Amino acid sequence: METLGFFDEPVAIQTWSTPMSTPLVSAVPAPSQHTAPTAGEDFLAGWDSTTVDSRLLKGRVRWGLAITLTLLVAGLSVLALWLYRQPQVAAAQGLLQTQEIAADLDARLSALEDLNRSLLGDDLDPTEATSVLLAVDESARDLFRSSAELTSAPSAIRSRAADAAGEALDAASQLGDLIAYQAAIAPFLAAPQLETDPTLISLEEAARLFGEWRAELDQVRAALPDGVLPEVATELTLVSAEMDTFQRQYLDSLRTGTGATGALEALSRRLAEVEQSLEEALISGQAEVAARIERSRDDLEALLG
Repeated sequence: METLGFFDEPVAIQTWSTPMSTPLVSAVPAPSQHTAPTAGEDFLAGWDSTTVDSRLLKGRVRWGLAITLTLLVAGLSVLALWLYRQPQVAAAQGLLQTQEIAADLDARLSALEDLNRSLLGDDLDPTEATSVLLAVDESARDLFRSSAELTSAPSAIRSRAADAAGEALDAASQLGDLIAYQAAIAPFLAAPQLETDPTLISLEEAARLFGEWRAELDQVRAALPDGVLPEVATELTLVSAEMDTFQRQYLDSLRTGTGATGALEALSRRLAEVEQSLEEALISGQAEVAARIERSRDDLEALLG
């Protein structure tokens, strides 16, 4: 029984031990004591660096979206700046265009001045006069329209442009009326070249020729515009009323053979009075046109700086 480890009497039992000097449990390291982050601390402060790196690397940075958003913001900024500056750019361009038209009108007013000076001369070319008048009218109307479009420009600039255009239009219109008036009645300011020898013309033929000339004068007089050279229009009306007397004197002189030439000379003297009235009216109108041109050029000079 003793060989089996059983004893009848109590005996001391021998113990055994391993070569390890420390208990097995002590080889397992005790878990580290981590405290939860307090309020205000970074949530990642308690993480190990390897843990933080691995978690950051798990996410994907969307660089394409970031670049697209950046470009979109930049494009919108450029568009906003362009829209903001567009009215200023348009205003500057409008003013520049107005100044170009003003410079063109100023040059054409020089030709209008020359035409106005030649009003009483014998070398006035109707075709050239028409060309000058139309050119000034065109430039003045362009300037007037351009001035109305300068909504963002100072009122003084718009006013200068409009005034310059208005004076130029009035000058061209008035000078055109003077030229047309003069050209219309000039052929009738001398007595008609009628036959004064009763042996060379019959009374019927003489009456017909005088009547045709008189009818043409009345037709021209009726076609003259109202308000243009009213003093001349008054003289022409008086002469027309006196035509019965002049025609009767002419025919009586042919019938009696006593001074048909004298009757036509009396008519010539009366028409010379009308011509003198016309010349005085043209001189006055010429001065008015010159004053309008000067005022227009003063406004243009201020507009062009």
